[in-house]
Amino acid sequence: MRDGRISLENNLVHIVAKLEIIAAEEKQWIEGYETQNV
Repeated sequence: MRDGRISLENNLVHIVAKLEIIAAEEKQWIEGYETQNV
């Protein structure tokens, strides 16, 4: 039971890390798009 919980926590850490990377890339893309339109 404990092993399953540890693997779930590890999966959540990876998911959060991926979301942070996606959010950072999206933010850069939006900022780049806005500067092109100025």
